[in-house]
Amino acid sequence: TYNEKGEPTKEAWLGLPNTSVNMEGYVDTVFRGLKRIRQDNDSAHRLMKQMFPEMSRTELATIKMFVYRALNKKVGTLEERYDRATPFSNGGPGVTNGVAALKLNLELMDNTRMQPEYGFTSIPALGDRLLRSSFLYDGVYAAPGVERFREKSSWDLKDAQSMGALVALFTIPTMGNSDKGALAVGKDVQSVMTTLMSNYQAPNFPGELDIEKAHRGYQTFQESCAHCHGTYEWSGAKPVLRSYPNRLVPQEIIGTDPARLNAVSEYLVTNFNKSPLAKAATAERTGGYVAPLLNSLWATAPYLHNGSVPTLWDLMHPETRPMKFMVGGHHLDYQKMGLKLVKNEQTGVFEYPAGVKPWSVPVVYDTTTPGRSNQGHTKQFVGLSETEKEELIEYLKLL
Repeated sequence: TYNEKGEPTKEAWLGLPNTSVNMEGYVDTVFRGLKRIRQDNDSAHRLMKQMFPEMSRTELATIKMFVYRALNKKVGTLEERYDRATPFSNGGPGVTNGVAALKLNLELMDNTRMQPEYGFTSIPALGDRLLRSSFLYDGVYAAPGVERFREKSSWDLKDAQSMGALVALFTIPTMGNSDKGALAVGKDVQSVMTTLMSNYQAPNFPGELDIEKAHRGYQTFQESCAHCHGTYEWSGAKPVLRSYPNRLVPQEIIGTDPARLNAVSEYLVTNFNKSPLAKAATAERTGGYVAPLLNSLWATAPYLHNGSVPTLWDLMHPETRPMKFMVGGHHLDYQKMGLKLVKNEQTGVFEYPAGVKPWSVPVVYDTTTPGRSNQGHTKQFVGLSETEKEELIEYLKLL
C-alpha cells in the first residue's frame, strides 16, 4: 500500500491489487534464463551443484539425463516458433491476459505461431466483490442457474461459494492447472475466499482530505455515476455501497477498447460450457463491459479495464490523456489521483519525477498498441465544471 505522501510502503494489504507485478516481464526473464541453460547445460549443471550441494548423485544424474533433454527440446521449439515463452503477450505491470492463457491451457489456441490475443485487463481490488452477479470486466462468467446481470444489495454464503468456485478456475490460466485439477481444489478455495470476503476491510485513503469538497463530490456522484457504479450511503466516516446494479454497458456506448470482450470467442464459450468447468460457472459473450466496483479506487491506478489511463484527472479530461506513460514501481499523485508523472517534453512520454525511485522495473505503457487504447468513458464528464471534477475526485478517494 502507500503512505500519506503517496510513497509505496513495505506493507501488503490482502485484497488490494499489485499494480506493479509484471507477468510479461517475469515470464520473459524465466524464458531467457532457460535459453541460457539450453546453450550451456554443463555450466548450468556445475552451478546447480554449487547452489545445492545436498543433491544426491541420483538426482543430479536424473536431471542430466532426462530434464535437460526435455528442456532443450521444448525451449528449442519455442525459439523456432516465436522466440518467447507464449504465443501472446502476458500484459505488463498490473495488467494480465487471462483469456489468452486460458485458451492456451485448454488447448483452444494454435500454439505454433504468434496469436493476436490482446484482451488485457487491469487487476481489481476485492472490496465489495460479492455484490457482483457476474465476474470479470465483461461479465463473461456467472454461477450456473443465476441471472447474470441483476441488482444486488446484499450477499450470502452461496455468493461466497460461487466466487470461490470461479477463483479455483483461475488456477488454469495462472498455474497451468487442468480443468479437473481446478475443480478438485474448489472447496479449499471456497473456504479461503469465504473467510477473506466475510471479514474484508478496505484500507482508508492515507492522504489529506477536504471533507467539504468530498461532500459536494458525493452529490455529483449520485447524479452522474451512481446509476452505473452503485448507490452509496454516507453517514459515517466513509461511504458504504448499499446497492450495486451490475449494469452491462454495450461497448459501442461506453467506447472503451473492445479487444478484451472480443477475446471471448464463440469457440471459447462453446467449449467452456461443454467442459466440466461448466459445473462451476457458465460463460457467455456479452458485447459490453460491466461498470466496475469502485472500492479502493485510490489505490488501483491506472484506470479503465485495461489500465490505460494513469490518473482520475486524466480520465475526466479525455482530450489530454497521455499517449505513453511509465507504470510499475510507481508513486501516487493524490491531487490528480493516480500515478505520479511528469511529461518529458522531448519524448512525449510521461515519466516519474526526479527523486522517485521505483521499487520495480517500470515499463512504458503505449496506448497506440492493440488492446491498450485509452479511449472511451467520456460522455460522463461532459458538462462537469473543473470545480465539480475536483470535488468528484475528492469524494472518490473515500471509496
